[in-house]
Amino acid sequence: PSLLLLAPARGDDDKPADKPDEAHVSTEKEIRHLRQQAELREQQLMMQLAEMKAQRSTRMGPAIRHALAKLSRQSARMKVLIVVSDGTPMDEATAAANGFEYLDDHLFQVVHAIESRSPIQLAAIGIGHDVSRVYSNATKIAKVEQLGPALTQKLIGLLTAD
Repeated sequence: PSLLLLAPARGDDDKPADKPDEAHVSTEKEIRHLRQQAELREQQLMMQLAEMKAQRSTRMGPAIRHALAKLSRQSARMKVLIVVSDGTPMDEATAAANGFEYLDDHLFQVVHAIESRSPIQLAAIGIGHDVSRVYSNATKIAKVEQLGPALTQKLIGLLTAD
């Protein structure tokens, strides 16, 4: 199974800083706020992830396109989509009808289109699985307990990137 975390990173009501020093302070406040939110939600996220069961039926490309469409309708100036995955896309009926590589190929197409043409920042975290062959901004972790800190670091990196 995979988990798509979908949230605007910054809303339209957020005003940019007038001076460079204010921008730095604003970014530090955003990072501090992000860390606080991550700590508060890490326990809840871990419980939700613990309830997930592998079902060998994750159609990643369509799931990412769906999340992208929802995120595109948000009014935030900055948008981030982080995919959390424990494996490759798999749907036995689709694979039987179209061949095993069909879902992988489709995922590559969807990710490439987002990374090359979308203003939405895309990143991925693989749990026990290297997702860097698909996503240019990828992180691999060994176990689900590392997900909270990995998500926090990934978000901070995306929010502070130029």
